[in-house]
Amino acid sequence: MGEKGETLDAVLKETVDLENIPIEEVFENLRCSREGLTTQAAEERLAIFGHNKLEEKKVVLLPSTKVILFDFLVHVFNMCFSF
Repeated sequence: MGEKGETLDAVLKETVDLENIPIEEVFENLRCSREGLTTQAAEERLAIFGHNKLEEKKVVLLPSTKVILFDFLVHVFNMCFSF
């Protein structure tokens, strides 16, 4: 795979700015054409790079500012009026 693998690796590591080069250079860097990939090329890339999917990340949601403010005000109110 030699040079082809190195070029694709550079693209994977984002060392090639595909947004700011002519379209023909993009195809050259990606080793593809306007018609897309052959089945064999697609299978090779799948073996190298894996499936094109995003990693799922757990998101920790914080209470909104309104909820925090409301809880604070309830606490202050309770302190002021609990004799």
